[in-house]
This record gives sequence, C-alpha cells and structure tokens, in this order.
Amino acid sequence: MTHANPSRRPGGRIGAAASCLTLSLALSACGGGGGGAGEPAAIDTGVPAAPTAQLAASQDQATALVRLAEQRTRDLRLAAGVSAVPQAGQGRALAALARGPLARIQAVQDFSAELCSSGQLSVTVADELLARFNNDANAQMRAGDAIEVSSAACTIQAPLLLGDVALGDFGVGAVIDGGFKLVLEQRSGADFLFSLTYSAFRYAPAGSTPFDPLNAVLRFGQAGGAAVYTLDFADARLLEAPVVSAVGNTIAVDSARLRAALASGPFADLSYSQWTLDATSQRASSGTVLVQGAGGTQAAINAGAGGYTVDFNINGASSRFSVAR
Repeated sequence: MTHANPSRRPGGRIGAAASCLTLSLALSACGGGGGGAGEPAAIDTGVPAAPTAQLAASQDQATALVRLAEQRTRDLRLAAGVSAVPQAGQGRALAALARGPLARIQAVQDFSAELCSSGQLSVTVADELLARFNNDANAQMRAGDAIEVSSAACTIQAPLLLGDVALGDFGVGAVIDGGFKLVLEQRSGADFLFSLTYSAFRYAPAGSTPFDPLNAVLRFGQAGGAAVYTLDFADARLLEAPVVSAVGNTIAVDSARLRAALASGPFADLSYSQWTLDATSQRASSGTVLVQGAGGTQAAINAGAGGYTVDFNINGASSRFSVAR
C-alpha cells in the first residue's frame, strides 16, 4: 500500500542511530548549488504527449476498453509499490547515512538485518557524498548526487525509510529483488527534480503473484511551485501518483491516472476512481474508469456486481454498451 504523500512509520530507517549524519535537502535554500530547473527530460518509452486513440462507440470498443482497464489495474498495484514519493522541503531529512571511515570508495551499508526477515538489502553512496556530509553538518544534496539500493530476495519486514519518509512502500512480507537508484537531477532555488530508476526489479507482494521484472523511471519534484510527477514503464505512463491499496487478492484504486496503449496500438488516458478489482479473476466489482481519447472522444466504464456498462460520448452523441464480467 502506498499514498501520493509519503508514509511515515517506524523501523528500517537508514542511519537511525544517534551517530548518523542527516542529508537534508533544505531545497528552499540556495546553498549547495548545482543544476538548472525546468521540465523533466523526455524518456523514450514510446508514450505520446497526448492521447492518440480515436474512440468509437461499438461493442468491440467497449469490451476492449473494459479489458484494458482490468489489465492496467495490476500495473497500478505495481506502480503504487514503487512510487512512494519523498517530499523534500526545508529542514526535512531525505536520507541519513552512518558516519564512518572515508577510505571506502562507493561506501556500501548493509541494512539486511533491519529491513529483511530473509535475504539482503544494501545502500551504496559515493565517497564524495559521504565526505561532504561528514565535513559539513549543514551540507545539502547537489545536482548529480545519487543513492543506490540493491536487494537480493529480501522479504520486507520494515519499509525502507530515507529520513522520515518511506521510499518504496512495498509492504511487510513482500519480496523484492534487484536495484533502484535515486538521483537529484536538477536543482535551482525551490525547484528540484529527482529520478528514481528501477532496473530488472522484481516485486512480489505478500500473498500475491509476483510481477514481471520492472524497468521503469519515476520522476518527481517541483517546478515553478507546481508538483512534477511521471512514472514511465512498458507502454504506459502514470500521470500522477496512484492511491492504491491491496488486501489479499482485492486491489482498491482510490485514484489513478495513466496513459496506456490499447490493444490496437494508439494511446488513451485512463482515470480511475474508487475502482475495486479481484486480482485472481481480474474482474472489477465497483468503481469508475473515465477513458479519454483523441479529439475529445471519451467513454466512462462503470463496474458493478453484474458486469460493466460503458457510456460513450463521441462528438456529442451518447450511447451505452454492456460488457460481461
């Protein structure tokens, strides 16, 4: 389970001991320098900048949209697990690193005992970054600074916390394998941009079927006072942080918005609201998904115990189709 805002919870804190040194962004301050602000650099995933699918009111289209909404619900569950967004503001710790000898290059700290009931997890930090914060209690992260996390069959017993926020709220009992890297890409005044890159990352929620290996890039930050958020993975882009929970085989999507490819190839925007789906049957029992296509074409999917209704609005003309569960 994860939230658009970070989760604060005990355990698993990087550098939780009193002897630790906190890396504080204090992004409203100008010290520490580095990097220019602006829009995130484009990520070549094949996802267009706007919907390209021309929706048509038909039974086949209605069925295809329902199946797409069902299939992408599992993607949202995966995305929620990997997109707990750290909130960086003045005086808030993004990460805490233990003091130690600086002779190590790319210092690696093992947090397996704190975070894993079995398996391994470690955090890697460049020697220069450790040195900067060991030498200056008021040091700040700069553009280009990076923190890497590596895991091997780690069964989560506590969330990975960077400072006072959860990064990757995978859930107790979940198994993760692979790595991810946090980089401060840009910084100027109060504006900042982070990237969180997952490479061959495997995630198996407790009691659920493992997801396929994930290669994805999450970018988040602030530009001109507005929040920046995108998560790019295969054939889809999340346009906002999803609010998703899972209990057993039930996936509940409070809200989510993504751009995804239809089976025929073009892309449409899907906005989920109060959507509940059984992960075993891959069928939803409640909630709504608004599908926005090109040229103002749209369709509203409503799920119920007896199946789905799909209401099209195409060039001002309305029509409804039913789709079985």
